[in-house]
Amino acid sequence: MSLNDVKIQAFIFCWRDYVSEALKMENLISPLAKTTVINSNVNFHYGKWINIKDGYFAEQWNTLLEHIDDDTEYVFHIQADAFCDDYEALFRRFRKIEREYPIGVYAPDVSFTPCKYNLYDLKKYADNLYRVPNTDCTCWFINTELMDKKPLFDLSVNKTGWGADFYYIALALTRELLVMRDYSIEIHHPRNTGYDHGRAYDEYVKWLFQQDAEIFMQINHLMKNYELIRIRDQDPHTEGRNP
Repeated sequence: MSLNDVKIQAFIFCWRDYVSEALKMENLISPLAKTTVINSNVNFHYGKWINIKDGYFAEQWNTLLEHIDDDTEYVFHIQADAFCDDYEALFRRFRKIEREYPIGVYAPDVSFTPCKYNLYDLKKYADNLYRVPNTDCTCWFINTELMDKKPLFDLSVNKTGWGADFYYIALALTRELLVMRDYSIEIHHPRNTGYDHGRAYDEYVKWLFQQDAEIFMQINHLMKNYELIRIRDQDPHTEGRNP
């Protein structure tokens, strides 16, 4: 890594049954970037990790925001139930793309996600690199120009944590930064999520109405584009994830 390389800070979200996966992932990612595990498994506390009591994405995300270093240029976040065959290749690919394009949000492909598209519906920028309306938030890089340290989620309104992907993508678009998916690298992700999606959606809508008018309108515009072109041949929300 050269002195001119962009500074990336990595965060892994761990919960319930994914402690062993988070430990393995931490060992693989740590040589590539400063790495922090945010752990909501109340039955397992590890001194090196940030241990919180809540079991949902929203409090984990708010905790992530508090721990971004001032000189970090991109945050890399991954869920502990996901896995990449080659993290070094993923980081190397991201660094190459970031040097060539003004990136707001960048993500590899995910094996199971609601954000599936036909490639002919997307704008192509390079081999396997496309602009998308939503990358998913299973595994992604986010430009810290879009992030600050105040909580993203009001936990009294949105505890489950839907909306982070649309929020940062909306901000990226307002600042003319690109939102890209790289189909050259795949992240393995199981067909389960484990929480009540009716509740998550209701919380998301209430949270959305808390946003300022510009972001509210941009998210609604994004959602319309997303719904127009996403493929509905799978349902990742058939199983629930509980804390």
